[in-house]
Amino acid sequence: MAGFTGRHEEVLALPLSVSDAMAAWLDMPRQGRCTPDTVSAEARGGDRLVVVLKEERAGTVRFQGRYTMRFTQEGDTIRWQTAPEGNMEVRGTARFSATASGCKVVFSEQIDADLGLNRLIARAVKPVADRIMERGQRKYLDALMAELRALRR
Repeated sequence: MAGFTGRHEEVLALPLSVSDAMAAWLDMPRQGRCTPDTVSAEARGGDRLVVVLKEERAGTVRFQGRYTMRFTQEGDTIRWQTAPEGNMEVRGTARFSATASGCKVVFSEQIDADLGLNRLIARAVKPVADRIMERGQRKYLDALMAELRALRR
């Protein structure tokens, strides 16, 4: 079976202190609101998010992502990774450091999805799948940054 991988890395600036930015990033209801194209995104406990994405279609290929993500804080870094169940693997980090105007966040995330396709069909679907994954990562980060920046107002 063929899998698809989306990666995104970016350096971000926030008008918040490191501690305020990290606390806001770890807010599971906020993470749920910022996750794009969801059927549901439910916070479980203080560190988990259960996500069901809307079904994506490309011709006869259909895929609906389902995963549970756990967030942890280690010093100035927040990490997230999916639990073994589900049909997507998401893992990422956000490293925070203080700046004169707030903080800097070094964001890195990788998403892996196995659509259960043979290699021949996967080659045809890859450009569409890549665009869908890139669009989802961009929408998530834009929504999260807008919410975090609004906290300063």
